[in-house]
Formats: sequence, C-alpha cells, structure tokens
Amino acid sequence: MSNIKDLKWLLCDMHLHSYYSKKYKPNDDVIDMPANEFVDSLQVKGKSVEVFSITDHNYFSKKYYDEIDSYITDKDMKIINGAELDVYIDQSGLDFFQVCIYFSNDVDRQQLETTIDDLYKNNGKPDLPKILTELYKLKCKFIVVPHGNKERGLLNHRFLNSLSEQDKHDFYKYAMYKIYNAFDVTNVFFEKNERFWAADFYQSTKAYEKILNGLSEEEKEEINLHITQFLKDSKSIILTEEEKTILRHIKKYGGYFAYFSFSDWHNKNPYNPTTNNFIFGCLEYAFEAFELATLDPTSRIEYSNDENHIDIPNNIISEVSFDIDGENRTISFSPGLNAIVGKRGTGKSLLLSAVNNLIDQNSENGALKIYKDLKISNVKGKNRGGIDISMGGYRLLQF
Repeated sequence: MSNIKDLKWLLCDMHLHSYYSKKYKPNDDVIDMPANEFVDSLQVKGKSVEVFSITDHNYFSKKYYDEIDSYITDKDMKIINGAELDVYIDQSGLDFFQVCIYFSNDVDRQQLETTIDDLYKNNGKPDLPKILTELYKLKCKFIVVPHGNKERGLLNHRFLNSLSEQDKHDFYKYAMYKIYNAFDVTNVFFEKNERFWAADFYQSTKAYEKILNGLSEEEKEEINLHITQFLKDSKSIILTEEEKTILRHIKKYGGYFAYFSFSDWHNKNPYNPTTNNFIFGCLEYAFEAFELATLDPTSRIEYSNDENHIDIPNNIISEVSFDIDGENRTISFSPGLNAIVGKRGTGKSLLLSAVNNLIDQNSENGALKIYKDLKISNVKGKNRGGIDISMGGYRLLQF
C-alpha cells in the first residue's frame, strides 16, 4: 500500500495519439516516434505529465505500451491502458461518435489489442452494444469517456437523433449507470452542456413531460435558453417555478459527471496543452485515482491554465480526538479517501458525531448530545497544517 504522504495532485493527460493511430486512420496527423521520445515530449513548463494514456484511434498496441512501460520504470510516471473508439450508429459508416475507453492494470494487453483490432478490421463498424459486449469479455474494469463537443462528439444532436428508440434506451441506461461517467471536452462544451446534456436526460422523465406538456419545440428551447442565461447571470434572471424544478434536476444530475480537457495531442505537433488536468491520488494506484476522479469530480479533479503544481490544502482535517469515560481516543485521516469500517457498535457513528462537534459545538447530531451516557468530552482536532481545532472551530465544512 502507498504511504499517505504519497497522495498528491497528479498532472494527467489521458488523450494522446501515437503513430499507431494511422492503422485505421491513415490521414491522422501523427509520426513514427520511439517510446522514449514520446514520453520525453510530455512536458508542461518543465514538469513531466505524471499519469497519461495513449488513446490511438480504433487500435491498441501492446508492443508500444510495453516499450513505454519499460522506459518509465524509473520515472515518476504511470501509463493507463486506453484507446479511442468510433461508435457507429449504423453500418453506413456515416454516423458515429467517439469515446475514449480506459482499462484497469489487470487487463491482458495482448487480448485487448486483439479484441479492438477484431472490432475494426475488414472495415468493421461496431455499434455500442457490440463494443461493450466484446470489452466485457476482457474481464477487467473499464471507464468510458465520451467526447463532449467536436465534430464526432456526443453532443452533436445529429448523431443522437439517428439512434433508434431501443438504442436511445440503451444509451440512457448506460449513462444512468455511469458507464458514461466522464467527458473529454473543449471549452465551449460547458455552454452546450448547460443547454442540452442534462436537459436531454430530464426530457426523458415523466416530470419534464408534465411540466412542458403542450408546449412547442420552440417554447421548450426558449425555456432551456432561459435556464442557461440564469446559470450565467443568476442576479438578473428570474426563473419560473417550473424552470426552477428543471434547474434543480440539471444541477443534481450534472454533478454525476466529471469533465476533463485533455490535449488530444497528435504527436506530429509540439505538445502544448491549453489546460492542465490534475487528479488526486498516487502513482501506484493511478487507474484507481482516475476512476475515483470520474466518480467524485468535485473533490478529485482540479484544472490549471498556468500552473504545473497544485498543493494539498493545509486546512483540511487531519485528526480528531476526544475523551470517552476519561480515556483519550485519537483518529487520523488521510488527505485522500477515508473509509470507516467496523461492526455495529464499534464507534463509526460516534466518530462522525465527534466531527460534528468540531463544526458546531452545540450540534444536535454531535457526540456531546447523542452519547451523553458515554461521557464524551474534550473533543478537538488538527488540520493538515498542524493548527489545533476546538469545538465549533472548524467552519469550512459548513456549506
């Protein structure tokens, strides 16, 4: 297991292309580049990208991945198995969207190469069910990250509108179960996301239909635009109660998704990402760190346009202590993922109630009031900067 001190913000770029993208995309803007040169190119203001993935078009090269792995053995870097796949709407080959898929460390790379190659050789045009069916056979965990907004992006309604009713049902089902739990996006995606993405899912619910029953498509679009304006300027825009209901759903649902701005670097050009992405974790468990970032984007993803390092804030809680029947108990927390595990009666709820007293000394959910019979006293803590926290002194958690 990694030491707690190894946890940090990791500079990552999970959308890169090598010469192997040319196999099924011969016009791709990539050149033949040795593994060491490829890795050495991944520099942001003199700092190496720490976690990365080579997501070649419709192909995975075991040979190239192995060469890269060998080269970075003694470097503070980790590569995550990945590929960018075309997902076809039909066999005409005209309509498709693109997704990047990332595979856990236990995947058999040779089997992965063969599986993806079989999907696309002989001019194959696999649809979503076909791709997922074959990938499930790899018996490993994988993460699907669709493009948010580009010519072949998931937000292009021409492709969504081409789906059959059954395909739409499958598409929404996969999204709801968080196979689609992240987006590789461009800056303009966010406007489109506010206007379309979450609203599209809401339109598939009965609640939305009840609110908008009888309205024309133009009137529905006007409501979506009004909500978008509110998101940008909440002080001067007043929403109707119906619009507030829709907005609450969009905000709640939108929080399930992680948004990244990876470089989509094709190695013929200099490496120069416009936005740097950081995920919180450690190199030893890079895939797990990325997975947690897609599941908990609020606390595990950071962006930076002009910085190449993000510090762990010192104001997060690192320790809670209290006396129980005159005997002291102290519990330490890591700046990463904390899990409280134990049988009933071992003190899980007691610990959480003690934290409540750090936030509010007189909390109705605090240990002092809930566990009076245990004679809880002297509740205190420390933050990561070493500053003592008295009861009621930890205000940052009040949101």
